[in-house]
Amino acid sequence: MRRNAILVLLLILVIGLQSCKKPIPPPIEITTSKAVFVLNEGNFMGGNASVSYRDLETGAVTADLFQTANGFYLGDVGQSMLKLEDKLFIVVNNSGKIEVVNASDFKSVMTIQGLTSPRYMLKVGENKAYVTDLYAKEIAIVQLSSGTKIGQIPLPYWTEELVLLNGKVFVGTAEHNKVYVVDPTSDAVSDSISVGNSPGSLCADKEGNLWVLCYGSDLNLLNGSMYKITQPGLVPSLVHAFPTSLAYGSMLTSNGQADSLFVLATDVYSFPITQPSFSNPLVSRNGKNFTALGYDSNSYRLYVADSKDFNQKGESFVYSGEGVLLDSFEVGVIPGMFLFGE
Repeated sequence: MRRNAILVLLLILVIGLQSCKKPIPPPIEITTSKAVFVLNEGNFMGGNASVSYRDLETGAVTADLFQTANGFYLGDVGQSMLKLEDKLFIVVNNSGKIEVVNASDFKSVMTIQGLTSPRYMLKVGENKAYVTDLYAKEIAIVQLSSGTKIGQIPLPYWTEELVLLNGKVFVGTAEHNKVYVVDPTSDAVSDSISVGNSPGSLCADKEGNLWVLCYGSDLNLLNGSMYKITQPGLVPSLVHAFPTSLAYGSMLTSNGQADSLFVLATDVYSFPITQPSFSNPLVSRNGKNFTALGYDSNSYRLYVADSKDFNQKGESFVYSGEGVLLDSFEVGVIPGMFLFGE
């Protein structure tokens, strides 16, 4: 009897240990060519950043693709995403890291560490990327194959979005009025261009010109503005100054041909690069808190996300290029960026 009792106890122990094992998530089949990914910031210090995934063929939405695929959470404050070949790089700001996943199944394959508070990432060479930062006052240089930080480019202010244009990297800054020009071959600052306060969102057009959306500053009572930097010569010209009655611009993107721009500035505006105008919004806010803007050049659809009260799950709206509402779907807390399949 005693032997049987011991066997029963051992069996219970084995079953208990098996139940404590973390289940291996089943593989997820992702059709990146017909998909939209929404990176949700989550609440600061909440550790609830997430990636919402929508299959554009079926309309099915996966609420938290990263956690579903990997069995652990993404981290704190999802900032931006970048697709490079068969990998997706997810910049997680307050966690000080970049999660690298397979585009085919979203399984984590690498975590890039050694970053202070990363913001945006841009590939600038065969095996090299730049990463801007909120607190480090530098651009980190990352080797893509190993996922290691191999250097830095010092700058006096925090850095935001980057654009590679005509062999030069243009970098926006916050709380300052400079767009810096970096030579990606020497990893050195070669020039700076004076624009409005806090030039944070950058976009290139089909003619090789750079458009810069300047956030302004609530603290210093500086209104936002938009500048166009023409090539050659890198000559900046003021395109629009936001009046006090209109909230500052926060996001800028272009259509597939890069001949029209979309601007998120409380409402959403659209105009050809030859005739920039903020007279009539393409999409009116109507009480929503718009925090993300993206254009899918495959389907010619405009995506705008509403963060609602910044605590509950958000919602993404799909519009035609003419601003007609076509669809909507639920996303995570504080949606901040769209990434479309290619």
